[in-house]
Amino acid sequence: MKRFFLIAILFLFGCLGDAPRDNPLENQNGLTLEGSVHTFYAPHLPLEMVPVQLKKLNLLTYSDAQGRFEFTHLKPDSYTVIVGGQNFSKDSVRMFLKRNTSLTFKVDRLPQFLEIRITTHHQARWFPVEDAYFVQVYIRATDPDGIGDLSLAYYNVPELGVRDTLLPGADAGEFYAWQTPGEFNVQHVNQLIGKAFEMVVEDDAGFGKRSGPVFLTRIIEQTVQLISPVGLHTISGDTIRFQWQSVYLTFPFHYKLEIFQINNGVISIVKTMDGLPSDQTKLELINSLPPGDYLWRIYLVDEFGNTSSSKEGAFQIP
Repeated sequence: MKRFFLIAILFLFGCLGDAPRDNPLENQNGLTLEGSVHTFYAPHLPLEMVPVQLKKLNLLTYSDAQGRFEFTHLKPDSYTVIVGGQNFSKDSVRMFLKRNTSLTFKVDRLPQFLEIRITTHHQARWFPVEDAYFVQVYIRATDPDGIGDLSLAYYNVPELGVRDTLLPGADAGEFYAWQTPGEFNVQHVNQLIGKAFEMVVEDDAGFGKRSGPVFLTRIIEQTVQLISPVGLHTISGDTIRFQWQSVYLTFPFHYKLEIFQINNGVISIVKTMDGLPSDQTKLELINSLPPGDYLWRIYLVDEFGNTSSSKEGAFQIP
C-alpha cells in the first residue's frame, strides 16, 4: 500500500512537470524587434548609419553596413518605430508588439548643400540717374542619389512673407535668383539687413533639405570713379591703358575690371580681369579687340562676393 502511494505521488509530480507553458523563451528573454533600411529608389540597396528610434523607450540605434537594426528584451506593448532624420527622409510604424517582428523601411537620401550665398550688388549708372541695387541668391547642392535627382530649389524670407523659386544655373546642382528690392516687397536693399533667408532644395521624390537662417553680409555703397578711357575715346595704339581713382574702404576688397562690346545695340561681355589688388589704379592691356564700340566698368568686390560697380566708361577701337 505504501509502495502504491509513493508511485502515485511520483506520477502526479511527473504530470505537473510536463504541464505546458506559455512561450517560455519570450518570457525569459523578452521580444526582439529587428529590421532593415534600404534606399528609396530601386534596386533598394542597404543603407548604413540611418537613425532608428524606438519612441516608447526612447532608444536610439543606427543601421549597420547591411542596413540592419535590432532592439531586444522588449515587453509586449505598443511601440512607434521612427526611421530616418538627419540626412535621410523619415518613415515610421506604430504597432503592438506581441511576437518577434521584422520590419523593412525605404528612405530617401536627402540633397545636401555645398554652398549658399546671398550677395548684394550696387551699380552706378548714367541713366537712369538713380543707382541700382540687386540681390543674388545662389545655391550649389548635390544628392547622394545622383545630381540629376535634384529638381527644385527656392528661398523663403518668412518675416516678409516672400518665397521664390531659383533658376537652374549653368552647372548641374546650381540654382540662383537675381532680384530687385521690389521683388522682396521692400523699397531699398537696406531693408533686407537682418532678415533671415531660408533655403530649400528638393529631389524628384519630393523630399527636401532645409537650411538654417542665412543673412546679408554687407551693402557696398561707395563706387569707383573712372579716369580713362571715357567719353568714347578712340584707342589707336597697341595698348589700352585703363585708369581709375583709388578707393579706401574699412574692410578687405579687390577690384574687378570688365569690358563689354556694343554690337547692334546688344551689349555682351568680352573680357574679365578679377582679383586686382586694392592698391592698384592702372591696368595696361594688349589691344587684341576687334574694331567696335566698347564699355568698361570697375567693381569693388569684398571677401563675401558683394560688389559695387562704377558707371560705364566708353571707348572705340577703329
